[in-house]
Amino acid sequence: MGPPEQYIQLLDASNGLRVAVVKVGFGQVSINGDLGYPEELTNSRVMLPQLLPTDTVISAHANSELRLTLPWPAEIYGAMNSSTKGYGGQCEFWIDHHWIGDLHIACDTTPVIRLHPGEYQLLATGVPNKHGKHALWGIRRIPKIPRLGLTTVGCYYEKDVKEALKWLHLTSAKQGMFLNVFGVGLAYQCHSLSKIIRLAEWLKQVPHDYLLFMDGRDSFLQGGEDEIVQGITEFDDNVIGAERCLWPIAAWESRFDQTDQRFPNSGLFAGTRQNVLDDVNSLVKVRADIMAGNVPDWIKSDNSSNLYDNDQAVWHAAMLLGRVKISIDHLSKLFINPTCLDTRFTGTDIKVANGRLTSRWGTSAPCVHFPGVGANRMEQWIGALGICRDIRKPSV
Repeated sequence: MGPPEQYIQLLDASNGLRVAVVKVGFGQVSINGDLGYPEELTNSRVMLPQLLPTDTVISAHANSELRLTLPWPAEIYGAMNSSTKGYGGQCEFWIDHHWIGDLHIACDTTPVIRLHPGEYQLLATGVPNKHGKHALWGIRRIPKIPRLGLTTVGCYYEKDVKEALKWLHLTSAKQGMFLNVFGVGLAYQCHSLSKIIRLAEWLKQVPHDYLLFMDGRDSFLQGGEDEIVQGITEFDDNVIGAERCLWPIAAWESRFDQTDQRFPNSGLFAGTRQNVLDDVNSLVKVRADIMAGNVPDWIKSDNSSNLYDNDQAVWHAAMLLGRVKISIDHLSKLFINPTCLDTRFTGTDIKVANGRLTSRWGTSAPCVHFPGVGANRMEQWIGALGICRDIRKPSV
């Protein structure tokens, strides 16, 4: 958490929670039911109908930045105290680099997010007016540690992370899943640097039993942790998404099995934690071998295009060389990549059924990725699905 002199307050709750205050917009941070600043309407008290008797509530007037130490698994949500005045824009709530929602009226709350024990940054930021935001954080202990670590790469300027990853932010929050966003503020440079070399180190920081990687800008969730973990266990090894078209090395087409949706897409993959770490570390070695020329001639012949800079090409090479243990989700049971399918609303490959995107094989994968040019149609499909209609978007 860092040395105490970095903080303006340190608060310890009787249940083991620790809150270190980096900044607060007004007054002090409080965890004992007081607001921490004068407020006539509620007599300077926290008042929120949704609070449960077991909830620990942190009052931290925006703009506030906290460091939270969780000794046990928890559910956490952002909220606006009943004393909040509905003017001056909204308040953004962030856990690390996961934007979990915007609030702007009294007693409103974000989705509830399940967190693994650990340390987290909590931000409540007023936009565009930075005053009058009576922000709260509600925290409750839960009996089960979340099993799935959802991870993405977000090599954007900090100011752009919200918009760039908005659908993955919103849909993971709706499912109560915390999104680990790595690389904020770093230059992306190339696919394999961020999605192989750096990812191999970043994934070590995610402690869950299972790991799920999703591309950030062009992916979203339509199912939750239990469904995804169940889907992972139905494969013998790690699992990677599939698509109908081959990219980026067309010459390798005959080397893949002659089945429908036979080409791996590296925008979605998952597995047990250790197996995923092992496979990504293998990718690091395969990439190095390609760069050094320590690969078969059929790979060397395509190396003029610097295929080692492309994470998907490295995945393909590693799979064809037998250097990773991973299954391809040919029938979109867990992952669907619709771009190479017919993505028209009147097409036959995908449709909306029971509020979910459903494939031509009758499967309704919980993880959806519109790679490449398909991203241009993703937002329209999200609208047709209606999966974010119940996540309030305040009008400013």
